Amino acid sequence: MSLYTDIERSKIAVSGNFKEGIRAEFNFPANLDLFKGHFSDNPILPGIAQIELVKITLETVLGRKLFIRKVKKTKFSRPIKPETHVLVDIDILAPKDGEKGLIPAKATVLTGNVTVGKINLLLAEQTT
Repeated sequence: MSLYTDIERSKIAVSGNFKEGIRAEFNFPANLDLFKGHFSDNPILPGIAQIELVKITLETVLGRKLFIRKVKKTKFSRPIKPETHVLVDIDILAPKDGEKGLIPAKATVLTGNVTVGKINLLLAEQTT
């Protein structure tokens, strides 16, 4: 399976909108390919998967494919283990100068009430 397939398989729900904010819920089964090798004796959700959660959630809300133009900032403060309920809260920001046509997004990744990651991205719509 692919990273995209594993994330889609783990998605529980997506709610909200661009104006008020978006929330997505995930639960990652232990048998997913994305846990293989990261790390075999102590599996955790890779940081790249957490970044992709934001992109895939926004694709769901928009109904079209996006690509990550730039990862502006990330901070992963705690590991996410398999079988953990994960919330991703996303705010769409106003584009700054030089970001015309891009989608600036700021996301917080939580397990329970604990922030385990912060992600700040610039996304763009795929044209092909």
